[in-house]
Amino acid sequence: MPRGRVEDTVEQRAVLSPETSMQRWPQHGEACRQVTFDALLEDLSATLTRLPAKDREPALAAAAEMLGRGIGAEQVCFYQPSQTPGRLDRVEHGSRALAPASQTAAWIDLDRLPHRGEELRAGRTEQSVGVQQIGSRRRSPAGQSDFAGWALARSTLFVPCMGPDGLLAVACIEGSSASSGWSGTAVGRARLVGCLVANFLERHRLAGELDALRTCRGHDDRLETLGRVASSVAHDFNNILTAILGYTDLLEMELSENAPGWTELDEIRSAATRAGDLVEQVLCFGRTRLGGVREIALDGMLADLGSMLQRVVGDGIEVAVSRGVEAATIRIDPGRLERVLLNLASNAREAIRERAAGSGHFALSTRMVVVGRDGCDPTDPDAQSHPIPELRAGRYVRLSASDDGCGVDPATAERIFEPFFTTRGATTGNGLGLATAAEVVREARGAIRVESTPGEGCTFHLYFPSETRAAPVVHSTSVASPRLDPHAACV
Repeated sequence: MPRGRVEDTVEQRAVLSPETSMQRWPQHGEACRQVTFDALLEDLSATLTRLPAKDREPALAAAAEMLGRGIGAEQVCFYQPSQTPGRLDRVEHGSRALAPASQTAAWIDLDRLPHRGEELRAGRTEQSVGVQQIGSRRRSPAGQSDFAGWALARSTLFVPCMGPDGLLAVACIEGSSASSGWSGTAVGRARLVGCLVANFLERHRLAGELDALRTCRGHDDRLETLGRVASSVAHDFNNILTAILGYTDLLEMELSENAPGWTELDEIRSAATRAGDLVEQVLCFGRTRLGGVREIALDGMLADLGSMLQRVVGDGIEVAVSRGVEAATIRIDPGRLERVLLNLASNAREAIRERAAGSGHFALSTRMVVVGRDGCDPTDPDAQSHPIPELRAGRYVRLSASDDGCGVDPATAERIFEPFFTTRGATTGNGLGLATAAEVVREARGAIRVESTPGEGCTFHLYFPSETRAAPVVHSTSVASPRLDPHAACV
């Protein structure tokens, strides 16, 4: 082979194999790496800028491929904080330039990392060299881990992606050898990529919050429109109802109680009364009313409502009231709160009837609770599974309304406070009762949530900010038949 052809071949191989040239001329190798990395970093920055904020997976795939080419990583996976405390869940990004994600852990336990993950939470990188079980390799269809742990057999670098409020994600970068760790230069470059990813993930989070705000705004706009339409027709509709009820009174004055037509007149009166109640509900829903707001003692109000609640649920259903916050007060319109309680009692009656039970229980109870910063009620055994983001940390009076009716399934529970959502027929339900209850509670700076198991009943928890700090006094009162056990229905 001519000499020129041999030299050309050697030069071409040197270009295709940068490691060879970098070993022969190390002073030039680092400079080549830096130039290559800067070009890749610039391309990644432009890519992340162009991508829409919702395209999280393509953004992470681009960052993973850049790390593979820029610092020689064999596997790159991103993990984001899970709802389970102390755990990071893998984010699928589908990069084809690296090893498949199925070979990496489905989740990582921060407590099994060096320093129990405190360095990552503080925004500092972590390195692990050797074999160490830190998580589960993959999940089964039921969501359980197939293996007890995932063993690290390489040099692994964990790079935090920090946002304004803390850890947004962690890049898990694996090298090709466990004999040595990552160099300071590689760590620095990986941190630069982590900053770009963090900026994109913050955009992604803000875009999600913006969509949620737009949804809420649309909901508020619909409520405002509903309020204007209801106000425009309520006056005329009430005039019609007044005429119907007036003529009904005149006819009843002319007829005896057992005369033909008396039953029909009574049905006309009942229908007109229900129509008036419906108009009042529509007017109340979606409209803030502050005129009747004042400080009230919730326990005292429950004691006064006992007999009325018993009439609402009817015979055969026991009403029990357990009062535990006698000295505590809340700020709310008592008239609207009374309507909420009567509506909950009516719902309990229908649920017990739907269960085809001749008798049942409806219970009201109050209790003072202290909600933490995570929005969890410490008295709830499943508090971590049921955080209430609407609540700020502080003391709340919790009013619980329970029944042993038919209950609701999880899908219904998710929509139960939506306006016009009802599980009853068109003639018996309008879907505004619980939506109005949620509106009343929110206006009082509180929150409402539901717990239910199909076939076992339903419990509504209403949280109201406490206006006093006096120690609660617990005593209970039953307003039902003395032959029934009053404690059976107390929450």
